[in-house]
Amino acid sequence: MTAISTPSLKKLTRNRRFFAFLSSFLFLVSLIFLILVEIGNLHPRPVLSDIYFIKIDLSHIIPRSVPNAALINSIARTLGLHDFYQVGLWGFCEGYGDEITSCSKPKALYWFNPVAIILDELLAGATTNE
Repeated sequence: MTAISTPSLKKLTRNRRFFAFLSSFLFLVSLIFLILVEIGNLHPRPVLSDIYFIKIDLSHIIPRSVPNAALINSIARTLGLHDFYQVGLWGFCEGYGDEITSCSKPKALYWFNPVAIILDELLAGATTNE
């Protein structure tokens, strides 16, 4: 069995200590980002509302190259569609322009169904005469 000299032992210990501190630091940074992802898009707050998985922008459904596109897009807004929908881990938020107007209640095992949400928005003010 070979004995390791003191200078080489110190060098090996220094490298191991450096990588242990580096991995601990990177773990703490990743933990902070994980917490931000989990609490992001829960409430319309300045920083947390910018953390989302996907953003569906409906402000320009019809391309601007189409004649009367601005009129058609404003009709979509008057029918009840919001300008955008942001999907997070626990729910979704919706809003007009750059401002979030409301968020859904946080729900475990949430899955985003854009068709159902958009149909609910379109039909929110509709009534039937029976």
